[in-house]
Amino acid sequence: MIRTKKYSPLLVVCAAMAGTLGGCGSEERPHQVTEIAETGELNLPLETFGQSGAHYLLLNARFEIDSVHTGRNVTTLFSDDDVFSSELSTELDAGNYMIHLLPGWRIEKLSDGGPTGAGGGGNIPSPVTPSPTSTAAPATSSGVAIGPVAEDSAFDDDFGPVDSVAVGSFGSFGEIQNAALDSDAIQFVSIFANQDSFTSFTFLVGDDVVSFDPGRLHIDFQVVETNPPDDNSCDVPSVAKRAALIENSDEALQFVSLRNALDAIASNGGFESSGEDIYHQIIDSYATADQGRLQDSPHCGDEMTNGEPTLNGYPIRCNRAEAQQFDNLDSWFPMAFVNRIDLAPQNGAHCGQQRMVFANDVNGRMFFIVEAQIPNPAPELGINGCLPLANFWANLTQLDVVSRGVRLTQAFLSGDPELAAAGFGPFYTALNFTVGSGQIRTNNFNDFVWTLREFKLALNDDELGAVPFPTAEAPNGQLWNDNSDLTQGPGCRDAFINQSLGQVLGDDPAQFSFVVPQECKDAESENNFGQSYPDRLNEGTSDGFRAALTNALAGTGLSADDVAARAQFAGSCIGCHNEASGRFLGTKQNGDDLFAPFSSDFVHVSESTGDCPDHQSGQCHQLSAALETLFLPHRLDVMENLVSVGLPPRCGGGGDGGVIQPPPPPPFVDAGVPTFPGADAGVDGGMAAAFEVILPEADTPTAILVANDEQAREAYGDHTIGGQSAQQTH
Repeated sequence: MIRTKKYSPLLVVCAAMAGTLGGCGSEERPHQVTEIAETGELNLPLETFGQSGAHYLLLNARFEIDSVHTGRNVTTLFSDDDVFSSELSTELDAGNYMIHLLPGWRIEKLSDGGPTGAGGGGNIPSPVTPSPTSTAAPATSSGVAIGPVAEDSAFDDDFGPVDSVAVGSFGSFGEIQNAALDSDAIQFVSIFANQDSFTSFTFLVGDDVVSFDPGRLHIDFQVVETNPPDDNSCDVPSVAKRAALIENSDEALQFVSLRNALDAIASNGGFESSGEDIYHQIIDSYATADQGRLQDSPHCGDEMTNGEPTLNGYPIRCNRAEAQQFDNLDSWFPMAFVNRIDLAPQNGAHCGQQRMVFANDVNGRMFFIVEAQIPNPAPELGINGCLPLANFWANLTQLDVVSRGVRLTQAFLSGDPELAAAGFGPFYTALNFTVGSGQIRTNNFNDFVWTLREFKLALNDDELGAVPFPTAEAPNGQLWNDNSDLTQGPGCRDAFINQSLGQVLGDDPAQFSFVVPQECKDAESENNFGQSYPDRLNEGTSDGFRAALTNALAGTGLSADDVAARAQFAGSCIGCHNEASGRFLGTKQNGDDLFAPFSSDFVHVSESTGDCPDHQSGQCHQLSAALETLFLPHRLDVMENLVSVGLPPRCGGGGDGGVIQPPPPPPFVDAGVPTFPGADAGVDGGMAAAFEVILPEADTPTAILVANDEQAREAYGDHTIGGQSAQQTH
């Protein structure tokens, strides 16, 4: 992470004391003019845990940091200067920098899987004796190759032998991995005042996916598996097959923008208001009414509880830097089209969601996820009414990338002719983003703390507008603490046990959900570990909520802490996006340990691009390990059980031979719905209950909006065709 700070030279000592000014020995004299220095702290993590629970270290790594402006070296960081440190850190002036990872690095996996340094409570294992190596063939005694080594020198004047397995003077800690640098060795980073910047070094290793991203450190190392075990070698869908689920190629995305997406929502809904009006209302909601730029529009602080700004009764931060994005609508760029038909209820109440993801790096880092819930044009057919939509995506796998982009742009913004013939309108229209349907979500890094928020569309003086909405499906963290004085606490904790617990008891995290009553949902999902549900649970009593959870879990093999971690991953927005990344989730029914998948530094689709996989031309936005190894394979299984046309082979090279034959036509029956205590194992069938989605008035109290949303979702039945709760929206 690069975090920039402003401080006066006379207050340097205070600024260095963890942000506290009390106890400093000097103060700035009145009326004295001082220069303001803008600096940033660069932190480079050196350790992490893999999905298997194995502990990885980045060792013998040297980073040269050069000023782009002068071309001169500013500093050099070496991982092995302090073998007991879990990160490298230095302070830099604001500006543009080039970070160069030099040859000689290596990645080691600790045999005991225990944490080191500041990253955990364990100790660094006793060093082992280094094995002989040579510049020509760097290896351990077992012959495992290490990272690249400088060919022209076996020694470095400053740091000693770069091809040795020694770490400082302490030797090697574990088993050296066969690894290769997949990203560019040189990364460019800009430092701005009061902002974070991001870049990533990606490594390919053998059998594990590792992200060097502990805590809030956002210049990260990612490790991507290249040799998965034979028994799941087809778990990651081929690019050809993946086109039925997600499109992240810049060539396909070239026809869309956030402006024309929001314009389509308004115009297809029959409104004269523009997409810019929607955008302005969302952005201006980060400010209070007295500091916003719009009149008669929802603002932060319109709802107050005990004199503090709230939404749905929970605290929300006002006057964030995101409000400064007001004039930046044309600075956003698209990153992905996403097919979430897996969110369709088994009774066909709707046909899931169709999404576009956008990013903006003008004032730091910010994301829009525009999530349309698609009505079923033939609800009398149940889930069969959604088949044309599933087949539309399946048929995209037969097209080239530009043709896919044209078809998707048309389907989202103006309507696809084939889908129109089946009764589907354009995906983006106002009624698909309101109470009882879809939403617009934001992921916000322009200010601290980083946070995720949600918005619904409503009527504002007969024109289309946007209103802040509680974040689904994220319960406020303090509800897990039975010592908290939140009035919603007792009712929400009862609901966690009696309504939500069964949603996280299975073995497949892709089917987890943690839907709670609307009065439990937080105003925003912040990156301050407030939604670390295991931590909040531990702040409570031992004989209250924890004991009740333990009793409810009897016979499942899971503890109260396990299900709190599962709820953080499945329910908390910030959990799935970062704080639960790679977290231990208890054991499966067969006794194996279960871990949450890894996000990619707060996102699952990155604003950064790389070469498209499988030798396709062009650039693709990078996907998280969670998408690649868990969510997309699961959604592909759902598609293959739903579509009436064949999909390309999963392995992309004839691994499963030719086109997969579709199963018998739906209704879809999900054999994987959890059957543990507290879970409803029934499969929904028949027609959905009738309900009408309408646009509410923007000045409707939040409590009424969320109650209406909950009432509408009662018609969705119990489960989606993907096995989650049918009330799940993400």
